[in-house]
Amino acid sequence: AFVTFVHAASAARCARHFGRIRRHARQHGLASGEVAVDFRMAYWRGAAKLEVRRAPEPSDVIWENLAATGAQALSWRLRTSLLLLALSLGSTSLIVLANTYAVYHSAGVLTTLWTTTLIIASNVVIFALTPVLSLRFDRHHHRSSQHVHMLLKMCFFQCFNTIAAASTFFFVLWPTAEPSGPHCPLPAEKALPPGLSCADGTGWGAGQPRL
Repeated sequence: AFVTFVHAASAARCARHFGRIRRHARQHGLASGEVAVDFRMAYWRGAAKLEVRRAPEPSDVIWENLAATGAQALSWRLRTSLLLLALSLGSTSLIVLANTYAVYHSAGVLTTLWTTTLIIASNVVIFALTPVLSLRFDRHHHRSSQHVHMLLKMCFFQCFNTIAAASTFFFVLWPTAEPSGPHCPLPAEKALPPGLSCADGTGWGAGQPRL
């Protein structure tokens, strides 16, 4: 329920009054070890505690979402988070595929151009769609909490996307460049490089050339 005061000083005095009652209840229980006595119960027919806090600014209230209960709002936020998780997994897969293709099947500048564009787009799509999904599906009662949750989702899923994409490099067998020049050992009819000999059958070592 919203209570409107004629004077701002009266609203501030009411908030301070119930704040003192709340602090008294906490300190009383800690000091004596007994059950804390909360005098807020005396203001609401002696059965329940009367919670008093400052109301949000009218511009901060999303009036069309006030009909949604806390459970409904939590359910919608969970759906949005799962949808963003699926989007992040798809984005990570595209980044990995682009990197793998660029390494194994590179065709020069053209491959670099489209793989780089795909990687950038896969990262930007999270920043682009998170606000859209949050504004469309989340049922926040206040814009301030809506923006905070939106920012947290953007940070979390972008970090998740980056870490997941980077972690896949530990499980990919990247090609290595073949060493240039003749391999050791050489057939008997071929001459060794000047001043070198086969040291152990796998590489070259300094020594006398084979006769």
